[in-house]
Amino acid sequence: NVKVVGSDPGITAAYNGGCLWVDGANLLRINNCTFNNNKTSGVGICIYIFGDTGGKTNVLISNTTISNNSVNPEHATKNGGGIYVRENGNLVIVNSTVYGNHAGKGGGIAVYGSAAKASKTVIVSCTIAGNTNVTEDSGPGIQQVNAYGAVEVYNTLVAGNSQGGVEDNVVWAGSNYKVASTIIGNTVYNADGGVVAAAAFDPASMLSPLNDNGGVTKTCVLTGDGNPARQYGMSASDLKILGETLDPAFGEAISTVDQIGGSRTGKTVIGAVVK
Repeated sequence: NVKVVGSDPGITAAYNGGCLWVDGANLLRINNCTFNNNKTSGVGICIYIFGDTGGKTNVLISNTTISNNSVNPEHATKNGGGIYVRENGNLVIVNSTVYGNHAGKGGGIAVYGSAAKASKTVIVSCTIAGNTNVTEDSGPGIQQVNAYGAVEVYNTLVAGNSQGGVEDNVVWAGSNYKVASTIIGNTVYNADGGVVAAAAFDPASMLSPLNDNGGVTKTCVLTGDGNPARQYGMSASDLKILGETLDPAFGEAISTVDQIGGSRTGKTVIGAVVK
């Protein structure tokens, strides 16, 4: 239940991790928090997860909103407007909203690893929308910088992100990624990662801007009739099983509800909020 709002080091030198720099944590848990309107001139504009000296760095983020954080213009090529996961970083983010962040590359979430120090990011039941990039073809929603940074995306809505006013959502590096029961842009993916040909998502008419929809944090809610995000997601029981197998793991107190506490039981809704 922490809010970090309006942080700006006010310096022109590259200063990484404007809100939080995590290195070597056995497990850092971030829950029911808001990181909004923060700035820096380095990478990891809001949250920087980098096991540089401390080895494997484990972070679990739940029920949290990371919004409107931006790189200062004098370093406009920097990665990771919302979150930047680097070597030895191990992130699980669930029931969270990453919205309106801005970076040179990877406006929402950027992931990078090395051969000696791989990283991994697992995204579950999140909404990643409204994020922007300076650089073309560099993942305004999710940027997988290289194949040493593994990315898995489940039950997540990644749509309405853009570069230069043109919608663009993710960039993958090779095949070290997984997408299941997820929407990316207009495309709906089933539990096996296949495209649902009969379904299409329109972020302009099917997803609200960030707003107060109840709960501790601001969120986006689904709108419109025939919204595929209400149909093709994971069940509460499947999310429970998934959460218990991850590292870091999360239990049914998180998996069976949404970001604002709404029940997922009896629903198969993609994204952070089932409302």
